[in-house]
Amino acid sequence: MKTLVYGMQSSGASLFTYWLAQQRDCLGVIDLYYNQLAPPIEHDNVVVKCVASKEFTIEDHMASFKPDRVILFVRNPVENYLSLSEKTYAKYGGSIEEKLSIVDSCLAHSKYDVLVRYEDFILRRVPEGVGQSSYFDFSRTLDEVKQYNFSHSDWCKDNYKKKWGIGNIHASQNSLLVLQQVYPNLSKIY
Repeated sequence: MKTLVYGMQSSGASLFTYWLAQQRDCLGVIDLYYNQLAPPIEHDNVVVKCVASKEFTIEDHMASFKPDRVILFVRNPVENYLSLSEKTYAKYGGSIEEKLSIVDSCLAHSKYDVLVRYEDFILRRVPEGVGQSSYFDFSRTLDEVKQYNFSHSDWCKDNYKKKWGIGNIHASQNSLLVLQQVYPNLSKIY
């Protein structure tokens, strides 16, 4: 299946895409740079994450990549704004307000098949049919995903760190995913 994940910078969409790339024999373009169009990669199972920007619309990405499924990945806009405003790339592809407006428009016009909220994802609550609970083990390392990409896609091999990368994934984000187990009573009310 070809899956396009579309969201904001600093929303957790890269971590979510890495989670989806836990699938066997999956190419995972975890973080397509804001100024790049989703490539027309041909592979049985591939997931590409792109972000809202003034450079390309969601329709542009869809026309180029031709996904079987589009996932709109969103985060509380206040939290997303605060997180992104601290990043050096905050204004890449437009102002934060412009990019939030783009995502808001996508949400209003149903240009996606599935909606996933960051706040649900970190508590292991994803819509049915989106991934498997075993993916939360993160048994495929980032290096393993990259090596698989390099050996199965010339585009991935030739364009790593030029047009795509692994995003801002760090170990503390994976630990967020286990909070549900550590604090089960708090997790039940959120």
